[in-house]
Amino acid sequence: MFDQKELEHYGYRQELARRLRFRDLVAYGLVYMVPIAPMAIFGSVYAGSGGMVALAYAVGVVALVFTAFSYAQMVKAFPMSGSVYNYAGRGISPPVGFLAGWVILLDYVLVPGLLCLVASVAMHATVPSVPVWLWLLGFVAVNTVVNSVGIRMTAVVTRVMLVGELIVLAVFLAVAGWALATGKGRFSWEAFYNADTFTWSLVAGAVSIAVLSFLGFDGISMLAEETKGGSRQIGRAMAAVLILAGVLFIAQTWLAAMLVPDPGTLLAEGDPNGTAFYDAAAVAGGGWLATVCAVATAIAWGLPNSMVAQVATSRLLYAMARDRQLPAFLAKVSIRRNVPINATLLTG
Repeated sequence: MFDQKELEHYGYRQELARRLRFRDLVAYGLVYMVPIAPMAIFGSVYAGSGGMVALAYAVGVVALVFTAFSYAQMVKAFPMSGSVYNYAGRGISPPVGFLAGWVILLDYVLVPGLLCLVASVAMHATVPSVPVWLWLLGFVAVNTVVNSVGIRMTAVVTRVMLVGELIVLAVFLAVAGWALATGKGRFSWEAFYNADTFTWSLVAGAVSIAVLSFLGFDGISMLAEETKGGSRQIGRAMAAVLILAGVLFIAQTWLAAMLVPDPGTLLAEGDPNGTAFYDAAAVAGGGWLATVCAVATAIAWGLPNSMVAQVATSRLLYAMARDRQLPAFLAKVSIRRNVPINATLLTG
């Protein structure tokens, strides 16, 4: 009842279903960020940081904590879907909110679209008999169907996919830890600090790449109208997701840094093929572990990550259309499923 009054204060009706709990928000945020995201850009961060890849992620976490606290305060002030669109529009002026909505829409649409394409290319490389376009259509179709059924179904699928990602990560951490304990690789703290290469400008440059792995935790704020407990839960979930993801990112990159087969070449030439992490996984456990990590990364991008991105995008379109900043048909909510159905289909 309190959550409904929060919306009525701003002149809105409660149209979306409040079915998400704190654990659903945490799962949503983690899936959006992808717990195994560093696997794809590990080589670039490693080369850019002079090998201090774990330090780059640690600095990124500290920097983004301030962003998370800012979002937590704004969602308390404006507890509704739309996130930055509403914060800028109501905190500054409607035209600024409109521009902010369009800017963040570019991120919410183009990045998941790119991830679907990259995932499709990766899966085609693994299963050449299935063309890229078919993988692409499959990813988009599955995500759109799940999101159209309702937010509860999205939450269930999100948790299942998150468990799968965490299992793959746990397998890598266990195998890599055992490999280091048995003499493969070289135990070192250089991933956190290397006196021979350390400069703040070097680390800052690498952080700008590493923070790409953190994109998505802000998407939790889009669910303010579908959360039990409303704005009170959003801030807590953001902080929890950011810290959990930071610990996982640091752990996997630290272990991988100690298992890189040819550190000198990676530092000198970078990682043009994007396989540095998988090469380290092969050192730890063999080709099977490298393949598992690569396929898991592709599926994580194509399904759960793009799925929750579609949720965030559709809520942004819904919020802007509700305020007559976009065509009114995007504000239509399915009475049966309590989701902005037209915005969801258009996003797909």
